[in-house]
Amino acid sequence: MYYLHVVFCCKQEMATPESDEDLTIPRAAMNKMIKEILPSIRVANDSRELILNCCTEFIHLISSEANEICNQQTKKTISPEHVLQGWFLIFYVLSEHIWRLLLCDN
Repeated sequence: MYYLHVVFCCKQEMATPESDEDLTIPRAAMNKMIKEILPSIRVANDSRELILNCCTEFIHLISSEANEICNQQTKKTISPEHVLQGWFLIFYVLSEHIWRLLLCDN
């Protein structure tokens, strides 16, 4: 659970409140993906909302990191390489926090 806290803390530091509230994945698209992946399982509305929020947070986090990398390289367009670099950076930081937690627990 701690790693989710890290993700949300990082997201909150980068986010601007007025612009993030209206950005989300369309519910119909999310419902279609859930039905395709889990055709024989009923998913509660609260669970669908949670999945939607997690996906939105994930996309925002990756795109924010990619944008920051793009700006550091003084580029005007985010390329796939920027997205991949953001992806690796996020997961590196998360894995570092997880390892620190595991090492501190022992």
